[in-house]
Amino acid sequence: MLAISGAHFSYIILIVTFLSKKIHNKRIEQIVIILAIIFFMKLTGGTPSVVRAGIMSIILILSSIFKRKNDVYTSMAISLILQIINNPYVIFDLGLILSYSGVLGILLFNKFFIKLVKVKIVAVTLSANAFIIPIMIYEFNTISFTFIISNILASGLLGIIIIIEFIVSIIKFKPIFILLDISLSLLMKIADFCSKLLLSKVYVTTQTIFIVIAIYIIIFLIVKMRKKSIPLIVICVFIFTLGLNIYNYNNLGKDILKINFIDVGQGDSTLLINKGTTIMIDTGGNLNSDYDIGKNVLHRYLLYKGINKLDYLMISHFDADHCQGSIFLLENMKIKNLIISKQAKNSELYERIMKIAKKKKINIIYVKKGDLLNIENLKIEILHPNEEFITENPLNNNAIVCKVSYYETKILFTGDVEKTAEERLLDEDLSADILKVGHHGSKTSTTEKFLEAVNPKIALIGVGENNKFGHPNDDVLKRLQNIGCKIYRTDQNGEVDILINKNSIHINKIL
Repeated sequence: MLAISGAHFSYIILIVTFLSKKIHNKRIEQIVIILAIIFFMKLTGGTPSVVRAGIMSIILILSSIFKRKNDVYTSMAISLILQIINNPYVIFDLGLILSYSGVLGILLFNKFFIKLVKVKIVAVTLSANAFIIPIMIYEFNTISFTFIISNILASGLLGIIIIIEFIVSIIKFKPIFILLDISLSLLMKIADFCSKLLLSKVYVTTQTIFIVIAIYIIIFLIVKMRKKSIPLIVICVFIFTLGLNIYNYNNLGKDILKINFIDVGQGDSTLLINKGTTIMIDTGGNLNSDYDIGKNVLHRYLLYKGINKLDYLMISHFDADHCQGSIFLLENMKIKNLIISKQAKNSELYERIMKIAKKKKINIIYVKKGDLLNIENLKIEILHPNEEFITENPLNNNAIVCKVSYYETKILFTGDVEKTAEERLLDEDLSADILKVGHHGSKTSTTEKFLEAVNPKIALIGVGENNKFGHPNDDVLKRLQNIGCKIYRTDQNGEVDILINKNSIHINKIL
């Protein structure tokens, strides 16, 4: 509705036709309309969707001038060819793809939906969205089930706004500007109202292009079906569903431990997957930035990997760079269990996250030293904190430290614990093959004695590029190098993916 499209040009043609009636020369009147369309295309920035609608409108008028029958498919092809000649890369523009897809949907499916719903605006909306929805799934991981309501509420107002905008571009009269402002405010309120409706934005996992093509085939068969086609459609849906389940099993269901050490800038976030069970440890974040790591990085990342729920979310402690991203995830994803420890010091983020978790009725698991969680083939042993809190820098030093065991492989997660907590941990069995380095490689962590007790082969450091803290510290890096440890850091390697089976560890750097 808001993107410049054929509807906008229809109003422009209507207005110019009305204003040019006094010319009394149809040919000149049509030329004036073409010039108005070209002006409007320039005025609105000449984006692919605008050019598509503009060229198709011009071709429609030219067909009348030259007394030739207009063919919509030919008009679409000409408009697309002209845009590709002007800029070959325009074929990758999402606005262009959505614009042409919407028109194709109307052309292919409108008759079917008219018979089905009997209401023209609803039929047009359903037709366009039938062709657009698979693209929205593929590109944005979202489906809206309220588009009919928003289009019905906004369509009449849209025409009024376009007419007023056309008038104010010619006549500078304050009351008209006021009327335009009121109309635009009302349109924004409609958009805001519709965005808050149930099912207005449903998140779905990213699908392969083959699955998107399969969705198109099923939609086409349903719309064009005859009674004899129903068994074929049932078979296609069955095969599609079976294929999707096999695909998801192959990606998530094997008895292999997948560890994704995610690049969240200056912060920590790790995803563990074993036999379809998903565990996330920390979620990154930045308290002093409007950029939402949870929304813009982690949520999209999970959907891309085909994950629409988390079985367990562990927050080691409530510093922003470890937990702020969880806010969006808690509000917008299904999370079954939240693992935290009792707090030595409450914080605003802790209070906010707990409020969301209780509202969503998420099972909260409080852990302390000595607890053992058995999840599929993983054993998660909680080594810290105990009931006697450390008072020095309490958020960092009372973070959860846990050892994840998968067959013979051990991974130690240390949150942001510093020297004081590390000294307390020396009484535990800390030996591990992989170490998530504490506090992003800060000089206050990863002491010699602690490192000697862990003796890792691989070190993972979550750190932002050119961060203001100077992480990781040079001395920490030297200590890791001196024991022959392979170092992987998100500022240099990007995401680090680790595949672990019973006998081996395979590492893949994304960058």
